[in-house]
Amino acid sequence: MMTLYEYNLLTEKEKLTIINTYGININEWYDIFHSYKLYQLFSFYAEVSFAKGTAVESSCSFSAEKLPEMYLDKIDISSLMQ
Repeated sequence: MMTLYEYNLLTEKEKLTIINTYGININEWYDIFHSYKLYQLFSFYAEVSFAKGTAVESSCSFSAEKLPEMYLDKIDISSLMQ
């Protein structure tokens, strides 16, 4: 298991390898120029930004407590409430 701190010490290439290996894609959203994917990794989240029609442009990470509000409304936890 990796912590958010350990993840943030990695290079961008290493981060993408971790996302591709362990990440669970839990949400996507789009704007005019970019697409964004939110992944759950261990006990934190990572967002990857793609310029439309190209490869990864950037990524960022944050703890569950700091999950951006735009994602909170879109995550369905109803199956966990049963």
